[in-house]
Amino acid sequence: MTRINHPEWEKIDSFAELKDLQDSYSDDTPDKMVGGPEGGLSKVRKNWWTAIIGNICFIIEDGVLPKNISNEAQIFVEKFNTEEFYQRQTAAKDITEANNIINKILKAQEESLNQKAA
Repeated sequence: MTRINHPEWEKIDSFAELKDLQDSYSDDTPDKMVGGPEGGLSKVRKNWWTAIIGNICFIIEDGVLPKNISNEAQIFVEKFNTEEFYQRQTAAKDITEANNIINKILKAQEESLNQKAA
């Protein structure tokens, strides 16, 4: 995924998008796969995963993360951006892993902004 030649995508604040996706969606894991209106604002929905993976890819591409966080984010994308993952039910441990990488990315952004302000 790339922002190149997609002017509308260049306007996206992927850090704000990740924060909103993390804060606005539930960590609850139902007993069965859900989607559409039935899934509500839940992190088990595969559309949520598509959104976070897309935004993480944009942030990696922008080259604004420290190398270690960028590498960890890339590994996360490679693990979860697979047909196998999209065909199975989302587990609580998957959501925990997603929350952890989002937290690391947002913390890296905050630290970068604090350094620029100092």
